Amino acid sequence: MKKLKITGQLVVVFSIIVISSLLIFTLLSFNRIQASSKNLTQSTLYSYVELTEIDWKNGDKIKNNLPKSTAYISGEFKTISEDDEEHPEKRRLEFINLDISTNLYDLFDVEVPYEAILREVRFTPGIQGTTEKKVDNKEYYMSYGVSEEIDGICYFVVFITDQATSYSKATNLSLQIILVFAITMGLAIVVLITWSHYLVNRIKRLQRHISSLKDTNYEEAYVDKGADEVTELANSIETMRLEILQNDKTKQEMLQNISHDFKTPIGVIKSYAEAMQDGHMLDKGPDVIIKQSEILYNKTQQLIIYNKLEYLTHDKEFESVNMRRLIESVENNFKAINPTIKWENSLEDIYFQGYADNYRIVIENILENSLRYAKSLIRITLREDKIEIYNEGEALDEKFIKDGFKAYEKGSKGKFGLGMSIVVKTLSFFGYKLNARNEDVGVTFTISK
Repeated sequence: MKKLKITGQLVVVFSIIVISSLLIFTLLSFNRIQASSKNLTQSTLYSYVELTEIDWKNGDKIKNNLPKSTAYISGEFKTISEDDEEHPEKRRLEFINLDISTNLYDLFDVEVPYEAILREVRFTPGIQGTTEKKVDNKEYYMSYGVSEEIDGICYFVVFITDQATSYSKATNLSLQIILVFAITMGLAIVVLITWSHYLVNRIKRLQRHISSLKDTNYEEAYVDKGADEVTELANSIETMRLEILQNDKTKQEMLQNISHDFKTPIGVIKSYAEAMQDGHMLDKGPDVIIKQSEILYNKTQQLIIYNKLEYLTHDKEFESVNMRRLIESVENNFKAINPTIKWENSLEDIYFQGYADNYRIVIENILENSLRYAKSLIRITLREDKIEIYNEGEALDEKFIKDGFKAYEKGSKGKFGLGMSIVVKTLSFFGYKLNARNEDVGVTFTISK
């Protein structure tokens, strides 16, 4: 099976199902059909009687067209003694113009007198009926009809067939059903093969497209006009292709941003170092070098933290982190940076599941961003599964909010946007999300489930 392609696998599996179903169907239906064939045989014989009854004179025409497996006895009779209600078996009949088919004795394979057959018939004017007779453990089925009495004489006919005919009908009916079933399944297999070829060709076309993506630098689009899972897969691949193109674009922008952000402090450090090496005594030289080194260090730390997020796993059990204590600790560290900013908070004792170090980085990055834009106020609110951090600074760029703080992007003031990307990625790992909205005055960052 593993060496077969999809079409072959489908055909093999479907064929096994069909054959198994056919065998089960045959076993279940044959016995039932065989049981019902007795009624079918009697109904057939009875129909001969009804056709004869329409016009007794046409009886010969019907008898001459009977199948070889059916025999008959016909004729006329009259009653030669009165009915004895207490002893109906003593009633005496006289048979006239008997007509006995030549295959009657061949049907029984033994000498069975026609009188023995006629004893199974109720010779009552205007009656029809069916009966059975056993000879040498073989069953024989009979249907008979008797006309109304005219001038003391009644016409009668008896049609007889054997058990083999009944079995033959059952077998023929079973074979017909099996043949119809087999033809239906054969057509289904043809439809399956046609459909699977169509499906496989679509998959192969999609496979060729995927293989060529790298060669075309992900520039070639793919369209599948179906409405099934293959189309959904094709659409997902197309979304992935567009995402890769967008990521390549943002990575290029990221490299430019990093180059620019790193180039400036490195250039300043180099200039001051060369001046001091040439003997120029610069009073602020060491301070400038230290400040620029801190900028480089912070940017490098951000890159390291972002890279570490790629390796976060759920192998380590989450901790219950007291967010009130964590926020107060981070807030105290930031208060000294800009004493002119007023800090307000409303914090409850709330615990988040995760890692304290990562949550600390999240709060630090949001507060750093807020402090950068705040004019005079930062307000922090902590409720059940929700943190809100507000600053009344200028509004955020709507594109920055819409894009979800993607990595490698820059904010509206040209600041490298990696810090907020770290926030989004970390919170997502812990099952939280970050939303930002521009208020009438200021901006609110919300962390929630």
